[in-house]
Amino acid sequence: MNQWTPNAGIPLPPFDPVGLPAPAVVILALAYLTFTLHLLAVHFTLGSVLLMALARRQPDPARQEIARFLGTVAPLGFSYLVTFGIPPLLFVQLLYGQFFYASSVLVGVFWISVIPLLILAYGALYAHRLTRDRRPGAQGLIVTVALLGMLTIGFIYVNNLTLAMTPGRWLEIYAAHPGGATLNLGEPTLLPRLLTFLGLSPAMAGVVVWWRGRRLHRTPGQEASATVMESWGRKGIGVGVLTWIVGLASWVATLPEAPRSVLSGSGIVLAGAVVVLGIAAALPALLASRGGGVAAPVLSGTFLALGLACLILVRDQIRMAYLQDHFSLQAIPVFPQWGMLAIFAATLVAGVAFTLFWTVRVARRAAAASG
Repeated sequence: MNQWTPNAGIPLPPFDPVGLPAPAVVILALAYLTFTLHLLAVHFTLGSVLLMALARRQPDPARQEIARFLGTVAPLGFSYLVTFGIPPLLFVQLLYGQFFYASSVLVGVFWISVIPLLILAYGALYAHRLTRDRRPGAQGLIVTVALLGMLTIGFIYVNNLTLAMTPGRWLEIYAAHPGGATLNLGEPTLLPRLLTFLGLSPAMAGVVVWWRGRRLHRTPGQEASATVMESWGRKGIGVGVLTWIVGLASWVATLPEAPRSVLSGSGIVLAGAVVVLGIAAALPALLASRGGGVAAPVLSGTFLALGLACLILVRDQIRMAYLQDHFSLQAIPVFPQWGMLAIFAATLVAGVAFTLFWTVRVARRAAAASG
């Protein structure tokens, strides 16, 4: 439905008359792809900061080396999460702008604060990297600021996006807080959803630490550090996957009846795939022997990425179920602009390829520098 909903009393604005530049299924596919890339960068960066904060508290050289390595690569991950975060945000506005703009206004004070929080967290990571040798005593505070900044941003995003799916609460919230200084704290799925989408972070960072440990085994005299790194990375994967599955289960348990019904059809296959792929990612970490090549960390990371992609599909099916009485993708007007879409696709492919190349190159340099 593409109009106001008088029976529900919800002032829902119409679609943008400009319409979509391509069929909704194409826009959705691009949104899924770019959001997966964004979340991979989010998980890696947040997990790196978390593991770095824990490793810094241990005095032995091997754990300090883990902290140093993660402190070197975390700013790079942050730059990717920001860059990859722009396309899916634009696609959400394109497809669900009626809902997203309304919820953004309702949480406006907190939504605006995302920008300074991003700058603060990003700056803190660079401050740590540039001052960790000259001012070691200040690093605990700097790393804590980066970690809290990122967690706060995630909390604000989940508040906004859950509110966008529940337009029936808009008028009540606006009447109570017309200035936009409110959050969607009454939403029962808020914390389970946050746990689901951030819980994987130790696992993604753990994959990279495990990979780093495997590479260190090739360096004479680094066997002890390599063993500790492998252990930390594999534990991070186990903890992250367990947190992820617990978060998903608690999220499903707190869903209202209509959205939960999605999981009785194709959604249950995707949700099951999330769990299976998560377990498949943890198995190499649990069963692999010490040392060896980097194939096991790469396999584990691949399973995590595929599981995350399935989770994003489940997430969107649940959103559709929330909005089914107010919204239909088929009702959005489409005015194709294939030339512009082709330019975007070519740019995206080239950008991702260059990003992967540059990431491997910088990671190798960071590994050499931290060693």
